[in-house]
Amino acid sequence: MRTHKIKELIVLMVWVLLESVVLADASGVSLSFQDKWSNLFAGGDAVQTIHVNANNNVSGRLTWHLSAAGRTIQRGEQVVAINDADFEVKVDLQIPEVKQGVVQKAELIVGFSEDNGIPVSISKKLWFFPDNPFFERTEWLKSLEIQLFDPEKTTGEWLDAMGVPFTSVGNIDSFNTLEGMLVVGEGVSFKEYRGLGASIVEAAQAGVSVLCFAPVTGEIQLPGLGELPQEGLPPSMISFHGNDIITQLDKRLDMYSWKGNGKINSGAIAVEGQRGSVSAVFSEEDGGWSWIEVSYKRGNMLKDKSMLIVSNFNIVKNWKTSPTPGFLFAKMLEYVSAENTTKKEE
Repeated sequence: MRTHKIKELIVLMVWVLLESVVLADASGVSLSFQDKWSNLFAGGDAVQTIHVNANNNVSGRLTWHLSAAGRTIQRGEQVVAINDADFEVKVDLQIPEVKQGVVQKAELIVGFSEDNGIPVSISKKLWFFPDNPFFERTEWLKSLEIQLFDPEKTTGEWLDAMGVPFTSVGNIDSFNTLEGMLVVGEGVSFKEYRGLGASIVEAAQAGVSVLCFAPVTGEIQLPGLGELPQEGLPPSMISFHGNDIITQLDKRLDMYSWKGNGKINSGAIAVEGQRGSVSAVFSEEDGGWSWIEVSYKRGNMLKDKSMLIVSNFNIVKNWKTSPTPGFLFAKMLEYVSAENTTKKEE
């Protein structure tokens, strides 16, 4: 587990170096993008903050060029005078509309030309998403037969806004008799609902796939781990992920930062062993895992497979300011239902 987190840190360091920083010119001027997100709603606006670092007082022109599919979307420039080592410039972007069902890849290039100096530039990949991640997928959503347990009333209204049909359920003791897929709404306390952990494990063992969003406190005993004997079908696989699971599901989605200053993770998922068992412990602290996946296999057919996924992504809290949460939820549904599709790009 520690090796996995080290690998994720290395990936982040390399990503930052490649995506954000350029070597300084002979006068010591360098540029970097302060905003690490790249996912934007089409038809909206955005502000990119550019950090300019210089060894001396300099003046010159800052230019920017936004393009997609070989066409210029927006360009601009401004004269800047840098009187201290660190200077920030705000670039206002107008994001064009895209067709529903299409995700547009774009590139933003920012350059600085000092008077009588060597120009420097940086570039960044951007993705423009439509507002509906489920365009022309109503029948598929209906086929999932989503059952929602939402005692905190955080998730049902959001699903309605996204056009995702669901049926509300309230009796945790009946989860293993449900049809379709079970979604546990955001912000549920496993400490308050003490039988919830065992109930969702039993549901997954019985063939009901479960998605649990951002639990806040409490714990769940992980099946198949530890020394104590356990009842029910043993899992075929258990895996742990950090935020890297986001780009595994869709390489276009933001993994480290979402637009709007929204906190991606609700807290930490720690794995702890105690008294012969192993549990996933939920808290509002930073760190730990982001995703725990328990898979079950009762035969060789697709219908014989199910999984339990617990993630701490703040999907509901952030869906209005960034397209990432909605499209991440769509990819999670595809993953659980084994329908692996990707929206086409232009």
